[in-house]
Amino acid sequence: MKLFKIPILPAFIVIGLCCAPAVKNLLLNADPVTLWQSKKILSYTMDERRNCFCPHNGEWMSLTVENGRIVDLVHQPTGKRLPSSQWQSYKTVEQLFDLIQRMRKDSASVVHVEYDSVYGYPTSMSANPGAQIIDGTFRFDISSFVAKKE
Repeated sequence: MKLFKIPILPAFIVIGLCCAPAVKNLLLNADPVTLWQSKKILSYTMDERRNCFCPHNGEWMSLTVENGRIVDLVHQPTGKRLPSSQWQSYKTVEQLFDLIQRMRKDSASVVHVEYDSVYGYPTSMSANPGAQIIDGTFRFDISSFVAKKE
């Protein structure tokens, strides 16, 4: 009896490339910034959580972004809107990309980022600006992203 060996990995890659856009983006290793910019999304809603030495540490906020600017910020645990004076610590997708780029240019920083495979926005970003800064480590998490129709 003769046994045939069938290469399984190439079959998964072919299936993934033709049938699953999310898998296709991961396999092709598309640049997340280019992917995000290609979508031309200026207005969206998303939930954002930041972990840092800061107010509302670890609490989810619902952000509304219009034309690239935050226009509303709601504290999810209470449902209360935060005044615009407290919005500066929260980031739009574009601001997260800028922050990631700045942190990666700093040789003392350690940055880890995960991206959405369909839109390219960062879903998770953690950074440690350097061993000398004890309370400098921070993290952003993004979920429930919804692009608004223009």
